[in-house]
Amino acid sequence: MSAGCYIQTSSCLRRKSLSWSGTSRGDAGFTGRGKGGRFMFIVNVEAAIHRDGKWLLIRRSEKEEHAAGELSLVGGKCDPEGVSSDILERTLIREVEEEVGAVIGGLVYVNSSSFVTDTGVNVVDIVFLCQLQSGEPYPKSPDEVGEVLWMTTSEILSNEEIPDYLKTNVSLAETKLQGAGCS
Repeated sequence: MSAGCYIQTSSCLRRKSLSWSGTSRGDAGFTGRGKGGRFMFIVNVEAAIHRDGKWLLIRRSEKEEHAAGELSLVGGKCDPEGVSSDILERTLIREVEEEVGAVIGGLVYVNSSSFVTDTGVNVVDIVFLCQLQSGEPYPKSPDEVGEVLWMTTSEILSNEEIPDYLKTNVSLAETKLQGAGCS
């Protein structure tokens, strides 16, 4: 099956074909090279959720293929949908509800980056600052989430167990939060 992805470049919008070989959400499915030898990647979204001076983090399940047992923001990968609107936002809302049983809203873009998984898959990661609208987060999906934690920015930045990319994402989200006057 083929899915479409639009890539914004300065003032123009162009379509790029993506190859999808997966059959379910649990199967990463994207090939390293697609039609015409073009480079392929997974699109992942993460929620920076702030409440009462603390950030919501999860400890990824030991069953996860990538970064098992590591601390991270809640999130997940976009499923191929063909042509659609608001795929990043809808994916993030769905992932937060599926993984920790909470409802979010008020999504504000924080930053994007790329990385390569433990298995060599290329990923584009997008982080959004989010408001917790309802529900108390808990490990709703134990195959994906081992534990739910709330930590302050200073606790995150001083914790040697937390990877640098997560510290950067939280710092950028904190800056965005302060700029919005929502601390």
